[in-house]
Amino acid sequence: MTTVNLTMMSGGVQMNVVPNEFTLGFDMRITPTTNLEEFEKTLLQWCKEVGISMNMLRTISCAVFKSKFFPLRCASCSSL
Repeated sequence: MTTVNLTMMSGGVQMNVVPNEFTLGFDMRITPTTNLEEFEKTLLQWCKEVGISMNMLRTISCAVFKSKFFPLRCASCSSL
């Protein structure tokens, strides 16, 4: 299951003033079987449709744990 959680929001300098820039940060946990290029294209398309720009920062980590997905997870992370 892929999850997306809003973890950070910032923008503006005072109340009742529209900021010229607003930043949102999301923590995305993507399944090992997700095609990352397609996932990123989908996100960029959604942003384009609503008229906002997006910069992707990829931080990839593999957690060591006992799971049937562990070999697949490590293989997907090492290829990036």
